[in-house]
Amino acid sequence: KKTVNIDDETFIFMFIGHAQERKNFKTMFKSYLAEFSKKDNVVLVIKSYDGGEIHKTIEELVEYVAEVLEKPKEMLPKFLYIYEDTDPNILPTYFAAANVMVQCSRAEGFGKPIIEAMALGKPSIVVPFSGPKDFCTEKNSFWVPYSLIKSTYHVQSKDGDSYWAETKV
Repeated sequence: KKTVNIDDETFIFMFIGHAQERKNFKTMFKSYLAEFSKKDNVVLVIKSYDGGEIHKTIEELVEYVAEVLEKPKEMLPKFLYIYEDTDPNILPTYFAAANVMVQCSRAEGFGKPIIEAMALGKPSIVVPFSGPKDFCTEKNSFWVPYSLIKSTYHVQSKDGDSYWAETKV
């Protein structure tokens, strides 16, 4: 229901996936809002699905950046959230429109959107941990620094310790 103005010079960051805790969406989105401003010709396209709380999460992060980082809402960079079901045949057009894929997951089984973007010649901003570590190199990706921390959120190993990547913003 929202549109943003873009032109041939607009740099497009693309996130495709479920905006859940494991995907580290909050950190990625907050970092984008903090780093760029309305003056920058950039847009973050978030292709997810309406997982209930995502609209609220986006609003909360916008409020956080405006308040805590003292960056007025009218100065925030452009972003677009696409939550409608998408015909799989249309997804390649999303990748083609993007300049870079952003997937800063704390853990991935594989990282399908990353490899799909790479197949179309698009680089990815990734955490080189878990699944993406198998095919993302410093030559084909932009690596986000991280440290491993204990996770109590997701699947636990048989010894009770489960770790995932925490990005260093």
